[in-house]
Amino acid sequence: MSAWGRDLASGRGVCKIGRPLLDDDFAAAPRYATGGEGHLNRGPSISRSSALQLWAIGMIAPIVTILWNVFRGGLRSDWAIFWEAGRALLYSDVQPAKAIEFVYPPYALLFFAPFAPLTYAASYVLWNLLTAGFFLWAALRYLPKDFPPLLAILTPGALMCMHFGQTALLVGGLWLLAFRGSWASVALLTFKPHLGVLSALSLKSWSAVAKTVGLVLILVALSTAVLGFDAWRDFANHLLSYKSQLMERRRWSFVGVTPGIAYGILGWLPFALAAGLILMRNVNAFTAATAALLVAPYGFSYDMPTASLGIGLAIYAHWHELGTVRRLGLMLGFLVPTLAGLGVWWMPPILLWTLWVQVGLEERPKQAVTE
Repeated sequence: MSAWGRDLASGRGVCKIGRPLLDDDFAAAPRYATGGEGHLNRGPSISRSSALQLWAIGMIAPIVTILWNVFRGGLRSDWAIFWEAGRALLYSDVQPAKAIEFVYPPYALLFFAPFAPLTYAASYVLWNLLTAGFFLWAALRYLPKDFPPLLAILTPGALMCMHFGQTALLVGGLWLLAFRGSWASVALLTFKPHLGVLSALSLKSWSAVAKTVGLVLILVALSTAVLGFDAWRDFANHLLSYKSQLMERRRWSFVGVTPGIAYGILGWLPFALAAGLILMRNVNAFTAATAALLVAPYGFSYDMPTASLGIGLAIYAHWHELGTVRRLGLMLGFLVPTLAGLGVWWMPPILLWTLWVQVGLEERPKQAVTE
């Protein structure tokens, strides 16, 4: 049996939210088995029940949206950009960045080119299955022992990602591996440059930093050798054009969640600063994932599988211990991928509120937290 299998079989599944399981975690199980006086057995069941109810509520809007779009016009989504980029690489003399609006570094094509020979519909379904499976696999070591694993890919953020055919499940899996000590995952995350930089918070030694930089340089060299320097120039031009349109695309006002999209650069700065200061109190995979949505220049409802999972796990483990203010912060944060349709302007304050609650859960004494 694998090490992971032994961990799960032994019940070693109770951990601080946001970091992988360690050998001492099973011994710490009473922390989650009690919820203060009068809640010895009932408290955790209240948390689990509340989490499952919120999970069900959060699933409704994404599933209805997916079904509506399928019946209305098929599966056309953001995945078309990635699929067409792979096809341009394999079957066209035109650089992918010239043929379409491809705003990722050239080595990102390594992820998408294998899907180019398939039809659009087949590649869309296969991409979602593979990235969802990868995210679930990467998340297993973060899940409590009694947590239904499939729920990790049924959060509002994960479902929105699958609906759009986006990259966030792949990114989320790499992010979770990075915070388990995988420097190679940090290097691969640089295909979204701002997340590559933020995930470097997981690196614990200078040797890991050096190996990460070395792998990034190898990826750059290989992509340059295959695609030429023009590919990098086209990437830079598209990226600058993309960021200049953050406040101009009306659609983004109803799928965006970040302060940069909501308020522009001047509104982004105070949120980014506040998120950074809060995050400094406790950096782990899930607090960093929520903070990334406030620090990054742009982000959307479909970019939230990791943040949604972290918030959901906090509800699952701690709901019975919390007062109304903290419960509301977690609940709204979990539902942000669904609530984003109401307008991006509401999302940054909610996410900052949620981050404050998440960080506070790791800092508080073991007794119940009340308001």
